[in-house]
Amino acid sequence: MLDAKFIITVVQEDDQKEYEAFFKRNNIKLLYSCPCDGMGKDRTYTTWGLERMEYFCNFLLTTSSNAEQVMDLLFREMRIDAPNKGLALMLGINDLVGVKVGTIENKEEKKMEGNLIIAIIANGTTKLLMDVAREAGAKGGTVIHAKGTLTENAAKFLSMEIAEEKELVFIVTKDNQSKENILKAIGEKAGKDTPIKAFAFTLPVEKLVGLASL
Repeated sequence: MLDAKFIITVVQEDDQKEYEAFFKRNNIKLLYSCPCDGMGKDRTYTTWGLERMEYFCNFLLTTSSNAEQVMDLLFREMRIDAPNKGLALMLGINDLVGVKVGTIENKEEKKMEGNLIIAIIANGTTKLLMDVAREAGAKGGTVIHAKGTLTENAAKFLSMEIAEEKELVFIVTKDNQSKENILKAIGEKAGKDTPIKAFAFTLPVEKLVGLASL
């Protein structure tokens, strides 16, 4: 495993400027940030269980040691764990191309705190996908609108149209059984032969701050 971590934060839109100042103040370089929507368990728009509609996702790539400091600062300085305040995930990276963040291998075994399910689905099918995921135990999800840029061969392999509008749904689970239940439900009820046309994969979450009720 590389000496690199990927951190995702989900914060309320009204707080985004404050978080941007926080990142700048602590010399934390953002890789990308974007507005996002969500689908909660009550069919209203929420993000991973949060209660409001408008959110920002922030993505950053950094070294393992710095990632621990960032997560600690998010907890202590920004109080991201407060009710409806936000969510931060730290993910491990196995391979990295094109960006240099460190060259030291990290062989230390990490205790996982959950899983991140990423589902790529047909545009406009988020409600259908979240109905399936909720029935299998999902608490909520974050939605990012995207546009595919697959090569022709990759498009044929994944049964997706080239440059087709897509939606990415992020769902966090805190145990492997929930992950397996949700993945099974997506495969059986939201797969390529359904209007949702979902393609899903998972990443282990090494640290989770916020939304303790997940």
